[in-house]
Amino acid sequence: MCPLRPGDPCGLCVPGADGPHNCPTVRLVLEDPEMREMWLAKKSEKRAAAK
Repeated sequence: MCPLRPGDPCGLCVPGADGPHNCPTVRLVLEDPEMREMWLAKKSEKRAAAK
């Protein structure tokens, strides 16, 4: 599953990707401090909303 798009399989953003280990989109988000912070904030919001 895609860590950036919960519930979606890997490969939707980048054809041929079969997991976060070979997805350049995931790599870019996790390597960029601002994007990583935004991703973590959204992830946190979704967890809080699910409770």
